Amino acid sequence: MQMEAIQKVRGILAISIPSARILLMRYKWNVERLMEIYTDKGKEQVYQDAGICEQETKESNEKGTFECPICAEEKELADSTSLGCVHRACNSCWEMYISDKVKNGESKAITCFGHSGGKHCTTQFPEDKIVNFLSDDLFDKYARKMLESYVEDNRYMKWCPSTPHCGHAVLILNTNYPIQNITCKCGLSFCFGCLDEPHCPIDCGMLKKWQEKIHGKSADESAQWMKANVRNCPSCKQGVVRNGGCNHMTCKCGQHFCWLCGQKTGLNHTWEKIDNHTCGRFKEETEKGANLAKQYLRIYSFYESRYQQHRNSLNKEKGTIEKVIRITNENIDFESYLSAAMKGGLILTTCRSILAFSYVYCYFQFWDTHYSESLESITKQRDLFEDFQQQFESDVENLSKVMEVIAAHAGEEGPKERNDREANTIYITLTPKVKPSSTELIKYYRKLPDLTALVDKRCKGLFDSIEAILLEDTKGTTIAPYLTMQHTTVASTLTYNTTSKLSSKLSVPAAAVSVPPPPPALPPLPPPRPKEPAKGNDMKRIELSEDEEEEFSEEEQMVPLASHVREIVGMGFKKGDAEEALRRTNNNLQEAINILIEEDD
Repeated sequence: MQMEAIQKVRGILAISIPSARILLMRYKWNVERLMEIYTDKGKEQVYQDAGICEQETKESNEKGTFECPICAEEKELADSTSLGCVHRACNSCWEMYISDKVKNGESKAITCFGHSGGKHCTTQFPEDKIVNFLSDDLFDKYARKMLESYVEDNRYMKWCPSTPHCGHAVLILNTNYPIQNITCKCGLSFCFGCLDEPHCPIDCGMLKKWQEKIHGKSADESAQWMKANVRNCPSCKQGVVRNGGCNHMTCKCGQHFCWLCGQKTGLNHTWEKIDNHTCGRFKEETEKGANLAKQYLRIYSFYESRYQQHRNSLNKEKGTIEKVIRITNENIDFESYLSAAMKGGLILTTCRSILAFSYVYCYFQFWDTHYSESLESITKQRDLFEDFQQQFESDVENLSKVMEVIAAHAGEEGPKERNDREANTIYITLTPKVKPSSTELIKYYRKLPDLTALVDKRCKGLFDSIEAILLEDTKGTTIAPYLTMQHTTVASTLTYNTTSKLSSKLSVPAAAVSVPPPPPALPPLPPPRPKEPAKGNDMKRIELSEDEEEEFSEEEQMVPLASHVREIVGMGFKKGDAEEALRRTNNNLQEAINILIEEDD
């Protein structure tokens, strides 16, 4: 790509390779931008801005001597070099000057040492001549620096952030979107915009704010709650939390005091007043602030908990997927399903990450900036998004369940009941009581293609709902498209050649950037094995038995209710109230939480 751009500019403008490289470096390797400015300003102005002299830089063949302006010694003209700007110096001084520039990391644009009219000369030393003044070690450093500058100056290229560094740089091909989740050749996936982990569907700004919240850099919610709900006793100075609406507080030490002003009081009081005590605080404002802070903290805790639970699930599923692929590849009975297992693993890990960050998006989009406003204006958008999120989450859990059942066949430690993750929707723990046979496992393998396609479809629906919301959004938030099935790997390896100075004079550094072709499509799945005719009672069922279906159905009904009750109780509500709210909303967790928050007001 680097030499391709140089040759393109060289062919259009009919200039040398060093001049073409200088122009491209000047305009950040943007050929279209260079051509646009060249057309508007003209050749002379563009050359002047870039520090290119049309006169050729050459070593002198003249006889005679001259005084070198650097070392102030009498030198032979034949042992000197003059740039197109007519500044001349002896080759020894040029070597020292250029070597110092390279040693100091200034290889990118080595300009002339001279001055004209009191200003430093901006004429650049042609790179095909620089090679003559550098030792092998310095030339290697110069070539490496030039290569790095090609990546760093190109807005569509970045080094892979792997540690230790893999030596690869990535070139983004689709420049229409601000976020690109990509995978390097080394296997590391990251966001092209911020070089952090992939974080669709939130943008880089949301990710930074979220990281500050969960890492404790922004403790506003906790501080507001503490300020609104905790008072220090005027006697023992211990914190006292108000759990009711009365402003008369009694500390464990026995001291009575006023919640509003913090002053010591007597015991006698009513709901309206404390005997022999008055203060100038506004009760309504204080109580409203306490309620808002309390509810805001609950909302944040809910979404932070969901995010962390799905992140934990992602870490566990990576090991499960590796086990599934291994046993599928090693077992002759399952090897025909290897492509389905690999595709299912790719979709599961990608969509699990998207699911985790979808809770971050929901928090910032519908609560963080809108909580103090009228919720009616955003309720419709939030309900639409949560419907897609709920369907998406349910199918991700089902795909994860199938992967775990297959992984349990390895004879090692199988899937356990994951008490650390309680999904917003149905989650079924399907750890088989008896190690399944190969025939029984095939029915799970055959579920993978359809489940994988369904999860992929649900994820696309989630992104479509976000795009619909953003059309009405005035904050300028944007997201990248959902491209999981298209495999967005765009890694390129940069190399440079220093084996021969002679061969590199016209192409220093010889940086080759090659974008590999897209990965080949996964082979089609084999058709289901035809069922053999029944022989008496010997015919084997492939589908789940009625008892198994009934057992799973009962788990589907029992698991989410208990899970949702635990989730709501963890937010500070009573168990009885949680069960009643879930009954009224037909076990819809978010609606139940909204009802409890409204009733708590």
